[in-house]
Amino acid sequence: MNALAPTSPMIRSDTLPELRRLVEKLPALREFFGDVLQVVLVLDACCVQGELRWRVGARKNPAARTYLHETIVSGVVVAVAPIFLEAEIQKYIGTIAEEEGASAEQVREEWERFRVLIRFYDPSSKQAIDYVDPKDADYIHVLEQADGDFVYTSDPHFMEMGARVMPAGLDRVLRDYARSTTIILTVKLGSGFVLVVGGHMIYALASLVVDSLRKLPPFLKLLLAAAAITLLHADSRKRILGFTQKLLQNVRVGLSSALSSEAIRTLVDEATLAATSRKSIMDALPLKKGSPAIAFAFRVCERAEGPLSDSVIAERIKSAGYRTCSRTFVSYVRRILRRDSRFTLTPEGRWTLRNEFAPTR
Repeated sequence: MNALAPTSPMIRSDTLPELRRLVEKLPALREFFGDVLQVVLVLDACCVQGELRWRVGARKNPAARTYLHETIVSGVVVAVAPIFLEAEIQKYIGTIAEEEGASAEQVREEWERFRVLIRFYDPSSKQAIDYVDPKDADYIHVLEQADGDFVYTSDPHFMEMGARVMPAGLDRVLRDYARSTTIILTVKLGSGFVLVVGGHMIYALASLVVDSLRKLPPFLKLLLAAAAITLLHADSRKRILGFTQKLLQNVRVGLSSALSSEAIRTLVDEATLAATSRKSIMDALPLKKGSPAIAFAFRVCERAEGPLSDSVIAERIKSAGYRTCSRTFVSYVRRILRRDSRFTLTPEGRWTLRNEFAPTR
């Protein structure tokens, strides 16, 4: 079971759900903030047992958390499971306690703390599956019906039944993404509020000045006009500009001192980690059954080394799992690419993603 590294993050990822809610209340700045990925994981019993075993057995620091635990709390992972999981865990509480040298009560307490993070789901219908282990059926039904991305498991039976199993190491990538995105979103949110509040302040001050000028007696308005004429004089203007430049230079020096190079490097590193971990997650996420052809086309062009012809894109879309019996599928692909602003046609007649949508290589 993967535990967190001993180093503490700059800002805990637990705050990410609240940051997400704040962003949703600021639609004008949503494009500036960007979206936050969410991955739906179906938790298998062996994975949950591993979590409990680590908590009551191997964990030394009570505040330490697994990658899975932190990503669920951060909202980057939505954990779902069939109702059957509860009975499965209850059945093994005594065994876990005995093998890990803990009391059954300790295991139950940890299970209660963890189970509140899981959304239990009862599949409405159960299609026939070629089971390797009949107990795994409910997990696969939940994966399909709850629109899950992966089954989080180490049980090889799921792979044999063709289920989407989360790739090894992705839990750490999800943790890294949760942490770095929390930091970057917090910085963006702060600057966003400065822009919003600053704009309102400027407007309020401008309104106040105009209202005040209107209320001034005529002789004061005359004095202000004379002062304005003085400012237009070359020597006066030169002195004022010199003072302003000196003031701005002092402000820049103060800001440079306040924003240490170490803090800037940390922010750059976190922004890089947020981008690279997001790309790794996007590359791993499956295109689910029922996804439109344009979603497959975007994934094809995103992974391509260069521009592709519409016929090549059409073939790669079908190779990626898109089902169609159309004899004019290439023409259909050409039409949907033309309608989607994310794609652009090169002078050679090949398709690629526009720069703002293309991945960083």
